[in-house]
Amino acid sequence: MTYDIITFGSGTRDVYLVGKNFKIVEEKKFFGGKGIAVSLGSKIEIDNIMFHTGGGATNAAVTFKKQGFKVAWCGMVGKDIGGSEILRQLKDLGIDTKFVFRTDKAPTNYSVILSSPQAPDKERTILVYHEQRTYELPKLASTDWVYLTAIGHGHERLDQQVIEYVEKTGAKLGFNPGDLQLREGFENLKPLIEKCEVFCT
Repeated sequence: MTYDIITFGSGTRDVYLVGKNFKIVEEKKFFGGKGIAVSLGSKIEIDNIMFHTGGGATNAAVTFKKQGFKVAWCGMVGKDIGGSEILRQLKDLGIDTKFVFRTDKAPTNYSVILSSPQAPDKERTILVYHEQRTYELPKLASTDWVYLTAIGHGHERLDQQVIEYVEKTGAKLGFNPGDLQLREGFENLKPLIEKCEVFCT
């Protein structure tokens, strides 16, 4: 089987909490000068809760699939409900998940998104839980493109394996580094950038 694109990187279980009882407070110590506050020790009612699949690589896979491409995702999830739901949602969209690793050593990555109708410009606050993982490139089918996006600690071995894969197969590489990779500096990113057809941040 040949794919148009295989995406590599994070997949998360996203929980959206929307509530008018999240208060917007102004404080210089917060990023952007504003923050979301709730009363300590209280029980806060929310107005809406939604569960979705998120993550740089899974979001990209969904986008590519909606454009009509044949897509697979390569990543890692836990052997838990969150991991099962990510795989179910992607399969329902027609995205191949046979290159996904499942582990019982760490839970699936999660994000909790806090949103208030009082927030200016519909700004949100995101609480992120990302486990450190050991990534390994599986035996892949043929693909025209590899799309590598945000990966947490432990990405170095996978980076080198992706480079070797595109050199060997002639697949084109698109690279969208995450915050961690950007903080590590240009010299660490340079080997991947040199192999890129498309680089975006």
